[in-house]
Amino acid sequence: FFVVGCSSDSDPTFTVLEPTEAPTVNPPAAFSGSLTQKSNYIVVNYLRNGLYSASVGEAEPAPNDNQAPIDFASSDSGFSTTNTQESGVDEADRIEFDGTTMYVADYPIWTSELEYQASIRVLSKQSDNSLTEVSRLPILEPEWAIHGMYLASETSDKRLAVLSGSQPVYPVDNLSTTLALPNNVDNDFVIEVYNVNQPMSIGTAETIRVDGRLLSSRRIDNMLYVVSAYVPQVEGIEFAAIDEATRLENYKKVLDFPISELIPSIYFNGQRKNVLSVDDCYIPEQATSQDGYAQIVQILSIDLTTPNNMQGTCMAAVTSFTYTSSDALYLAGNAENTTYLHKVSLGDQVEYQASGTVPGIVGWNGQSQLRLSEWQQTLRIVTTDYQRDPDVPFHRLFSLQQQGNDLNIVGELPNETHPDPIGKPGEDVYAVRYVADKGYVVTFERIDPLYVIGLGDPTNPVMLGELEIPGVSSYLQPFGDGLLLGIGQQINFQQIPNNGQVAIMPIPVQSMKISLFDVRDPANPAELSTLLRENTYTPTEFDYRTLSILNEGDKTRFAMPIESWGSTDDFLAAVGNSLLVFDVDASTEPSLTEVIQLTAESIAPYYIYSGEDRSILTNDGVYYLRANDLWFHSSIIGDELNGPY
Repeated sequence: FFVVGCSSDSDPTFTVLEPTEAPTVNPPAAFSGSLTQKSNYIVVNYLRNGLYSASVGEAEPAPNDNQAPIDFASSDSGFSTTNTQESGVDEADRIEFDGTTMYVADYPIWTSELEYQASIRVLSKQSDNSLTEVSRLPILEPEWAIHGMYLASETSDKRLAVLSGSQPVYPVDNLSTTLALPNNVDNDFVIEVYNVNQPMSIGTAETIRVDGRLLSSRRIDNMLYVVSAYVPQVEGIEFAAIDEATRLENYKKVLDFPISELIPSIYFNGQRKNVLSVDDCYIPEQATSQDGYAQIVQILSIDLTTPNNMQGTCMAAVTSFTYTSSDALYLAGNAENTTYLHKVSLGDQVEYQASGTVPGIVGWNGQSQLRLSEWQQTLRIVTTDYQRDPDVPFHRLFSLQQQGNDLNIVGELPNETHPDPIGKPGEDVYAVRYVADKGYVVTFERIDPLYVIGLGDPTNPVMLGELEIPGVSSYLQPFGDGLLLGIGQQINFQQIPNNGQVAIMPIPVQSMKISLFDVRDPANPAELSTLLRENTYTPTEFDYRTLSILNEGDKTRFAMPIESWGSTDDFLAAVGNSLLVFDVDASTEPSLTEVIQLTAESIAPYYIYSGEDRSILTNDGVYYLRANDLWFHSSIIGDELNGPY
């Protein structure tokens, strides 16, 4: 279309000639190369092209909610905290504790017999370790779900940040065929910041409402970083338009759509706040006037001590998950058998830094963000090429460093000097973890190889050692001095004879498996001991926040929820949820020792997913959050659970 006039950049408007035919635009695409800030008109045209392209059948890639990241998060403070990917980079959780006061996010429940809205319970720890509710904090939209909380308590000025959105967690009501669900499907989310210096008299929250969908968040000290995705909603658009007349009408509606609504709005305490404009958004430097992409990814930084103090940046870029180090945030997206990466600096300024690509995609097994790690200004990432040979995935580890506005590959494995592949033929990657200059990768088809990779020289990654054992670890937790916990499944393949014949296909037999690995000698990793549970799994395989860790001298204590099932003559049914507590004592030969398995009473007539369970380990025992109930078990007296609180 043709511009015939425009106003200032602070309030841009354009007068355009009435189009007589729909334009030809390219399908939304991911671009290699850096992003850039261009003139207001070019950015607006790029976003409008993206909106129009989506209306003629080119769907926008949908971002994922991978909450979804080397040190390891264990505590010496007398109680455990949220398990995180990076030390010092906090992650949102449904329970927070500062040693004296506990904050619990109750999730909403709608069944045929119960309607329970989300809220925050504030509980004071008593001298006997019981909990007394001293306050209850409503959220702005009580029918919403609480995505997580942050407690910034490193200084005397304490703040609690609560993130909520319109995608609640629903128990499955076995007694009813229908659920009384809320109708709210607004495309926004809310951050509420409370001053919790006086837990018994907490005042009103300061609220930040953001257009779009929450992708991820992290907290470093008092700074909260929030990543969201926003696609403008143009009323009256007919999608999958084929005939020329409908396409032209779609295009006119896109042209009439207000420029101010092309980017997400932010409201502080109900008043719109001008944090970002179209001028602040980055688009691909290589994009032409026929290209477009309608999704805006926004990165906000919020000072929790003064929430009105916020800044940010935005970009129209393919993004499906994020990774955050102590210094930078990386946006990552998979497209066309390629992973696209964009780096944003954190700290005093949130600024776009660089972009790059690596061959292959970040696969779907395990927790995607764990395949990335930054150490000493080098990003490490494991990708998989499924197109080269569908039956033999090809896995590679890349090292990237920023050079100007480019993230350039400086090393990879396998390579000419070290050509041995990561994984045997047919094996996929199930778990990745990095600890300083080492990387650990688990692949699996029928046997579980654990690979130890040396990353001290980013330009020359080296395979240092390998261990093959039955089963598969879907999550790796480093701790202690050269120890690694592997959490996953023991899978034994048995040949079942029939009338004297051996079955052609092996039969898998599954059990939850916890492995203790010794990686102090990288060339000779060893499995020291294991814990097994038949017909059981743990949600820690899919969400590492469910694992609690507490250091007590030479002993490290762990707790995690487990879910077991049994079978009847007719079907397989879930039969039990519990919390498994176990120790590793490194003072002698390290080994796993089960401490106790705790089962909380439940009268709920519906299934409650164990992935919402949490625990807090203390020097006195363990708090177990099951559904919306808290229980305490003393490590000193008896086996009884006290509660619920």
